[in-house]
Amino acid sequence: MLSGREIIWPQFKNFIRQHPVYGNHSKKLFVDYHEKKESAHAHNSYLETLASHGILIFSILILLIITNINKENFIYILVILIYSTTQYGIFWGISITDIILFTFFQPRSHYFPTKNTA
Repeated sequence: MLSGREIIWPQFKNFIRQHPVYGNHSKKLFVDYHEKKESAHAHNSYLETLASHGILIFSILILLIITNINKENFIYILVILIYSTTQYGIFWGISITDIILFTFFQPRSHYFPTKNTA
């Protein structure tokens, strides 16, 4: 039903339990699971980030996301966050978390117009 994710996600959760604080930059994960012909990535940005970088980096990213959501960008960010539960990035090799992070730190532009109060 989830195209193999129901097999992949428990393996990632187990890996995260074994490497919770700093992750393992996926080196062990790719070697162990790829040699067993299992998926090389989680198809889930949250599991992938936790496995790669651990709870410390993951917490910082979540904090940055939460503190930067506002009325103008809420719907865009919500769509990306929901998409992130079943995919790992829009483009191969680019983390969806990275895209969100870079979006937050860009200057306000025509993508998020503000009301003219003059």
